[in-house]
This record gives sequence, structure tokens and C-alpha cells, in this order.
Amino acid sequence: MQPLRLTLAAAAALASPFLFAADVTLYGSIDTGLRLADYSSIDGRDPGTTLAMEGGQYYSNLIGLKGEEKLSDGVSLGFVLEGLFNSDTGSLYEEGRLFGNQAMLTLSGDKWTAAFGRLQALASTLGQFDMAAGMDPFEGGWAEAGGSDLFANPGLSLNNAVVGRFTPVTGLTLSAMYSLDVKEANEPVYGDNRHYTGLGANYAVGGLTAGVIFESVSKGRTGQATDNMVKAGITYDFGPVKAYATYAYSEGHDWYGQTLDAQSYLVGLTAPAAGGLVRTSLQWLVGKAVQVENKTFEPSRFVASVGYTYPVSQRTLLWAVFSCSTGSGSLDKDTDASKAMASDESREQANRRMINIGVSRTASECCETGGEIG
Repeated sequence: MQPLRLTLAAAAALASPFLFAADVTLYGSIDTGLRLADYSSIDGRDPGTTLAMEGGQYYSNLIGLKGEEKLSDGVSLGFVLEGLFNSDTGSLYEEGRLFGNQAMLTLSGDKWTAAFGRLQALASTLGQFDMAAGMDPFEGGWAEAGGSDLFANPGLSLNNAVVGRFTPVTGLTLSAMYSLDVKEANEPVYGDNRHYTGLGANYAVGGLTAGVIFESVSKGRTGQATDNMVKAGITYDFGPVKAYATYAYSEGHDWYGQTLDAQSYLVGLTAPAAGGLVRTSLQWLVGKAVQVENKTFEPSRFVASVGYTYPVSQRTLLWAVFSCSTGSGSLDKDTDASKAMASDESREQANRRMINIGVSRTASECCETGGEIG
């Protein structure tokens, strides 16, 4: 425990100038539930049914510290430090990384914000600068119900990153993000590292919200293909019912062990019911065929989901989500001799039914919703 105490002390020391000259907030969230997964037989082999405790299904399990100091009229300097943990064991989510979610210095004005440090990407459905969670009825949570393994996330967590967010006119938000070195490869030559570039725009007027995100991760010296993704979504609030439609095109992304292009689709609805919110969505992934050892690798997947979230209080949320996933082509549960098949593990995940039941609790000013962790 001594290294952790020393790290916490160091973090407090770094933040100490703000403790006396700024508003500092300690906050956090905990999200824990049960996940029952029933798997289809893969080539006649039955993986069975599993029951497990899973944390971070909707909210991230995190402890955070943030502060802000006013430098002059309309300009403020602040910081955000957020550490992720596993709620079922109490261990750090990433071993050796105390502030794994966000660790950044911020500078902000009336219509703009800039941040520097460890950030979550624009389409990650996580973090302060995310622009994708609002395109999904499940806000990126609860595994495939929130688009996991159906919509590409080239960036996710980014090291050595800088972002700028601007609101030039009412309703319009523009964002640009760049990472000098995505995964701490620390190659001496700049071009040998993998670099993230993200651009996003979001416009809201009345009940209509529309957004588009472009993300690209360069290959560096890893030999990997450049990973590009464009994601566009539109939502309309009809009053009691809110409708969603989202499309994404990914190029050079790793889909189930192979690098290929793919298209992703989502339609969904949310509606109030009995004091809570009903969430529904249908999602499709259609992969472009590539040749693997003289066979065609062509994954496709369909997911139907329905869920209900109920606020017990301002900070406590109960939830239950059911999803049904079916794979075809290279993700089919039965091997097609004419196709290159994905791994058994990928095919199991693509052909399963899941029930998630749990609770989320926040403390103080928290949190960005969505984006399953773990």
C-alpha cells in the first residue's frame, strides 16, 4: 500500500496550488450489477450460460478530483484527475495507472475550452469531450446494447493529447483533438508513433440534434493499417418519445481479428414510463469481404436491445437491460467451409443473449454517462 499512498500524496501536492485559490470538487461514481449471458452452441459445442458481477456497465467506476481558478474576466484555469477502479474487487482498473480515465489541465473561456493530457476520444462515449453517447439510446453502456463491437472506436483513451472545443453560435459545438502518441510507445522519431486525429461537430435546435465525428489513428511503425472512422447521428425529441438514427463507416479497423472496412447502423427510441425511461435499439454491422488464406472473411452481426432505467433519487439509478445478438457470415455459430471464420470466442460473443441488472450511484458533481468500462 505504500506506493499507492505516495502516489496519492504526489497527486495532492500537484493539485495543492488549486486547493487554496480555486473551487475544488471531490466526486465519483460506482456502478455494479449482475450479467447473465446465454451463449449459442458453436459448431455443436455448447459454451453454456454464465452469471457474473460486472462493474462499470453504465457509469464508469471512478474517483475524481477537479478544480478551477478564475484568471481574469471570462478565462479560467482548471484540472481534472479521474482514476478508474473495479467495483467488484476494489482494484485499479489499469494496474499502475492511478488516473486512467482523464488527467488533464484545462483552460476555458465563455465560448471555448482547451485541455491537455490524458483524454477520452471524441467517439469513445466517455469523458468530458465525448460527442457520441448522445447518438445512442443506451449511451454506449451495457456491452453490445450500447454498440460495443458494432461501432468502431479507433481512439478510446489517449495519452499526450490536446483538444479544443468551441461554441461559435448558440447550438453549434465544434471539437478538434490530437494525440502525439496514443499508446505510450515513445519512439524517438515522431512519425514512428501512432497519432490520433479527431474532428467533430454537433448542432442542436428545438427537438433536433445532429452530429458528425471523424477519427483517424495513424499506423506509425507498428505495421498496422491507418484506422479511420466517420460517424453521424441524428436525434429528434417528439415530446414523450425520442428517436435515434446513427450510421458509421470504418476503414482499416480491426474487426474480430481481421483488418477490414465495415458499415454500422442504429435505429432506436427512448420513452418515459412509470417514472423511468424505456430504451430500445436495433443495430447492424456489415463487414466488407477480405481474403484470408484463400477464403472470404465477411463478418455481419445484428443486435436487438431493450432496457429500463429508473431514478430512485437524484444520484441513484436502477437499471435492467436485455440484448440479443446474432452473428452471420464469418460470425455465424455454424462454420461455413467456404468462409474464413472468426475465432470461437468472437463467435460466442456474437451469438448470445444477455440480461444486465444493477445500480449506479454518483457522488457530488458526476458524471458523464455511458461507455461501458471493463
